[in-house]
Amino acid sequence: MTSPATPERTTLKEIVRTATVGALSAYGVSSHPAQPGSDLGAELAFAGIIGFTGASLRGTLLITTTGSMLDRSNPITGSARDWIAEFANQLLGRIKNQLLRHGVEIYMTTPLVLRGQHLSPESLRTVDSIELDTNGGPIFVSLESETTGELVLERDPQAFVGSEGDAILF
Repeated sequence: MTSPATPERTTLKEIVRTATVGALSAYGVSSHPAQPGSDLGAELAFAGIIGFTGASLRGTLLITTTGSMLDRSNPITGSARDWIAEFANQLLGRIKNQLLRHGVEIYMTTPLVLRGQHLSPESLRTVDSIELDTNGGPIFVSLESETTGELVLERDPQAFVGSEGDAILF
């Protein structure tokens, strides 16, 4: 999100923050906003990236965190690479659900994973990034997006969207 602040961008950032806190909580990870200027990036080692596109919005969701946060949140025994890819997928799914409630439909791509030693938090910090400290380590979330038409985010109380974890049969 690199465009000037608008009500839509503010709403979009709040959707990302709420979805991130909810996804972390679903896996037993408590979180709180990181202190401004804190050095949470010393141990960053994994990045999950997933793209999305739609009629009015397209972009990329980037999640960067530590191996210890991934170990703490992973509900099964598995690799950190697999889990951050799945977590990125689930987080964008939560964001997609919220966007649907606002009348915006997006389509998700397959997640990708990057692993690096000491990924730089300075390159991850943007005005619109979400920076949290968790009981498993830091996590940075950034939704880089651009509009492809007029983006209008008005909550539709009539919109039927399932909750996270629901099975919808049709």
